[in-house]
Amino acid sequence: MNNPFLKELAQNPIANTFKLAFKMFLSNKFLFTIVTIMFTSFTIIQYVAPLTFGRQLAEISMVLMIAVILFMNSITQIFTQANYLYICKMLLDSSSEEECVNTMASTMVSTLFTHYFVRAIGSSFAIVLMVLPFIAMREELNMGAYWDMFLMLLLLLVLYVYPIVAYKITLSKNFKEAFIATFSFFSPAVWKQSFNLSYAKFVVLMMVILSGVYYGLDLLSEDAYYTDVSIVMMLIMAIFTMFVLLYILPISMMIAEQLSKDKERAND
Repeated sequence: MNNPFLKELAQNPIANTFKLAFKMFLSNKFLFTIVTIMFTSFTIIQYVAPLTFGRQLAEISMVLMIAVILFMNSITQIFTQANYLYICKMLLDSSSEEECVNTMASTMVSTLFTHYFVRAIGSSFAIVLMVLPFIAMREELNMGAYWDMFLMLLLLLVLYVYPIVAYKITLSKNFKEAFIATFSFFSPAVWKQSFNLSYAKFVVLMMVILSGVYYGLDLLSEDAYYTDVSIVMMLIMAIFTMFVLLYILPISMMIAEQLSKDKERAND
C-alpha cells in the first residue's frame, strides 16, 4: 500500500510523530481522558485483584487463580491491540494530516475499541501462544537471571521488528488473518525488511527517547516518594503512558514500516 501521507511523515519521522500525536490529542481530549480512566482502572484491577483475592482463589483452585490473572491480562491486551489497529488503519487511510486529525476528532470510545475487536482477539491469541512456551521454559529450567537476560534481549528484538508485523496485522480482514499475520514474526522476509538503515535509526531512537523519558519520570517519582508530589508524578506518568499507547506507538509503527521500504538498506 503506497501512502503519500506516510511518505511525507517519514521525511522527518521523530518530529512528525510527536507533532501529529499532539494534534490528535488536542482534537479529541475527551476521548483521551475516558481512555486514560479506562486503562488506569484495568491496570489497578489487574494488579490489585490478585493481591486482594489471590489467596481465596488459590485456596479454591490454583488453576482458577491463574485463569483470573490471565483473563485480566488478556482483556487489557485485546483493548490495547484494538486501539493500535484502529489508529494504524486510520493513518493508512488518511491522505493528509488534516484528514487524520479530523477523523480522530470524530472518533468515539466505542469505535476505537470495538471496530477491530475481533481482529485484536486473533492477534492477542497468537501473542499468548508465542509467549506461553517461554514462560513454561522459564519455570521448568529455573535459569534465573540468565534466562531473564535472554528474555529481555528477545523482547528488544520483538519490539524492533514489531512495526512491520503491526502493518501486516492492520491489513488483516478477520480473526484468522490477524492470527496468521501475527506469526510473521518468524518470517525471514519481515526480518529482511527490517535490515534497513533508515528503519533501524528511527526505531532505535524512538526506543531510546521513550525509555529515557520513562526513566526520568521514574527517578522523579522515587525522589518524591511519600510526598504529595509523588501522586502528581504518578499521574503524569499515567498520562504520558496513555499518550504513548494511544498516539505515539501507532504513529511511529506506521512511519517505521514506511521507512523499511526505503531503498537505503543496512546491508547494501
